[in-house]
Amino acid sequence: MKILVAGARGALGRPLITRLRDAGHDVWGLAHRPESLKAIETLGAHPLQGNALDRSSVFDLMERIRPDVVIDQL
Repeated sequence: MKILVAGARGALGRPLITRLRDAGHDVWGLAHRPESLKAIETLGAHPLQGNALDRSSVFDLMERIRPDVVIDQL
């Protein structure tokens, strides 16, 4: 399953990414800061930079990634 985790670098997002990846899911991690992208990749997720509070940015990401599930950890 393709899963997008918003707030991927947070206290809940980090362990969640690891568990989802270990369960065999295709995990995408959304972070606002560019410096967070490498850490998301290190966790085994596909890193995405974006602003979850910007409507057009969110719609663009949803159209591009087309996740089956979105988990909001903001």
